[in-house]
Amino acid sequence: MSRDTMRPGAADDDKPITLTRNEAFWIEVIRMASHDADPAPTLALVQKLRLLFSPCRSSS
Repeated sequence: MSRDTMRPGAADDDKPITLTRNEAFWIEVIRMASHDADPAPTLALVQKLRLLFSPCRSSS
């Protein structure tokens, strides 16, 4: 499935972003988890998200 992406500072900042259904779903999940807040991606928050989505490591 092809889609256009846009990165901050890109030359074509006016171009709309097209999301896949999966991307839109995950954005909605994040919105629900943050109670519709728009938290800045701080180092602490990014580390917590990475822990949530990292595979569980066994201590054996």
